[in-house]
Parts: sequence; C-alpha cells; structure tokens
Amino acid sequence: MLSSSVANEQWVVTKPLQCNSVVPDNGVTIKGISTQMNVYPYVFSKPGVYKIAFIGINANAYGQKSVVRQLTLTINK
Repeated sequence: MLSSSVANEQWVVTKPLQCNSVVPDNGVTIKGISTQMNVYPYVFSKPGVYKIAFIGINANAYGQKSVVRQLTLTINK
C-alpha cells in the first residue's frame, strides 16, 4: 500500500559551478546627511529595459530603518 505522502528525491548532475565567479552589483551613494540634492542627473548609455532600486536608510543612536523602492525603466533611443 502506498502512502499519499511519498518522499520525492531529485538530483541534478552538472559540471562544477564557481558560485563566487560573478561580482555583485555595488550601489552608488547619491546623497548623505550633509548634502542637499535637488536633482540627480543620470544618463543611460544605451536603450533597453533597466531595473533600478533606491535604498533609503535613516539611522540614529536609537535604531535604524530602511526602505527599498524598485522601478523598471524602458529607455528608448
């Protein structure tokens, strides 16, 4: 008699993977506590679809709060 909760085991065989061979994206600081920013000009070098993220952090001696906002931009020629 078979149980309805039969264990399912799956395997994948592949060549060795170098998990650290890709350099992660690095953020660019665009405003600090001592700077005022009215506009931030950035020019994309070529047309395409870009996913961008803004990370806002507010920290003081009592704690830290952060928020991430992501946008998808389509840049035309």
